[in-house]
Amino acid sequence: CVQQTVLDLTALGYEVHIVGDGVSSQRALDRSIALQRVQAAGAVVTTAESLLFELLRSKDHPAFKSVSKIAKDFAEAVAALGEERLV
Repeated sequence: CVQQTVLDLTALGYEVHIVGDGVSSQRALDRSIALQRVQAAGAVVTTAESLLFELLRSKDHPAFKSVSKIAKDFAEAVAALGEERLV
């Protein structure tokens, strides 16, 4: 379970980052509570799109346009499915 691993790592003093839209649970409430718990324990919760652009650091990065297209295509796919289906 991702939640338990994150809680264990933060207890050991690691700085943990978790991609919130990269994890799921059987129920939306369980996912929401788990993300709140890991954040309260000190983990940084972000999104895949935010992480991608943070890694690029600047719009001047050579991969910026291709990553932007991937992010846009992903957002459109999520919207088409309905975000609640990705829980």
